[in-house]
Amino acid sequence: MRKQRVYSSQTAQLQMWRTWESTHQEADTRVILHFVYSVQNEGVERVIIHANDTDVIITCVYYAATLLRDLPELWVRTARDSYLPIHEIAAVLDPAKSRALPFIQSLWT
Repeated sequence: MRKQRVYSSQTAQLQMWRTWESTHQEADTRVILHFVYSVQNEGVERVIIHANDTDVIITCVYYAATLLRDLPELWVRTARDSYLPIHEIAAVLDPAKSRALPFIQSLWT
């Protein structure tokens, strides 16, 4: 298992938040692991992820519509001053469609 240091930017300064043990190799899945943990265990109410990869966006929609339905805000920053309101996208899709998104995405890759 590879240990990682994860940093939180909740304050103006970056502070070491937690050391994780994870077997996830892809950054896409590691970022999801970190934000799901933060919401469920640290009481985080707003998540902003900087990514322009459709895998990350689809995975975020999936989690926002299923496991993290009560998360008030989940945003994906795709470019400078461009943010996708994932929480709003997930609210529009019904849960069955949201659960199908990762499968549909896997067909494209």
